[in-house]
Amino acid sequence: MIFIQDNLMWQDQSLNSEKKLNRLELKLYCKRLDLANRKDWRVPKYDELLSLVDYDVTNPSAIQKIKHIKPVKYWTSTASVKQKNSNWFVDFKYGTSDISPDTVRYNIRCVRDMAKEEGTY
Repeated sequence: MIFIQDNLMWQDQSLNSEKKLNRLELKLYCKRLDLANRKDWRVPKYDELLSLVDYDVTNPSAIQKIKHIKPVKYWTSTASVKQKNSNWFVDFKYGTSDISPDTVRYNIRCVRDMAKEEGTY
């Protein structure tokens, strides 16, 4: 399953609310993902993942398009400039975010850019 939001195609499978990987494992996982006949998946940037937060709801604080989500932390690909070997995550319990060491295991969600050509994705 997938959903489209802001010219991005998002992975939306049951494993998104079950599987936990460290940030480096997630990068490899997304790179190898073959979903919706596409193989160009990646870890979402901080602002991309944050765009899925709905601050009018909590537990989870997520837009309604997402079917498989838990009120937990999900990794982004955005590195921390203050702390070495750390990246940003988004916590979908209340829509908060922070940084964490790459070795911590959080939930996962991959994304891909939509094609620029009309009628394709």
